[in-house]
Amino acid sequence: MKKALLSVCLGANSTAVAWTKHPEEFAEIQANVMLQPLEGRSIGEQFSKALGFEGGYDRLDQAVLERTGFHLAEQSPAKYASAITMPTLVAQEHDDVMTIPEAVQAVHDAIPVEVASISPGALLFVVGEHAQSRYFSEDACELAAEPKELYVVPGANHVDLYDRTDLIPFDKLEEFFTKNLA
Repeated sequence: MKKALLSVCLGANSTAVAWTKHPEEFAEIQANVMLQPLEGRSIGEQFSKALGFEGGYDRLDQAVLERTGFHLAEQSPAKYASAITMPTLVAQEHDDVMTIPEAVQAVHDAIPVEVASISPGALLFVVGEHAQSRYFSEDACELAAEPKELYVVPGANHVDLYDRTDLIPFDKLEEFFTKNLA
């Protein structure tokens, strides 16, 4: 049986750290999807900025340091992503309020697998018609080898595909996984 891993938000961070510390636990995983990985510094800066919290990042960073022994800047999945040894799709909402595109790009760039090298595995890129991040999937699909498919969900934005069960293309996902992971 083939296995794929889906890691979302802070779970994507945890996956990168775990992969570094316990690679043997991922021996059977053949593909990885990291959606919305978050970088500690950008989260703190973005929240402080959004709330108009003067000195907020420094205060938050100090509180995190006291509780965990780590600075926010040290809690970045990019630091650990180079340990990931399989085809991995990294996707992020371009204007996400919790991070900045450069932080997510750093995660992507740290993974030592190129999109074009994923073949001969089948790829399905699912993207909302109105997602600001749509171009990520379009660009990745263009670079990928066959077999590949870009499936655009009509009327959906990026966040809709998290929890809008009326828009998530479950039939398409089931068809893809049944055909390619069985």
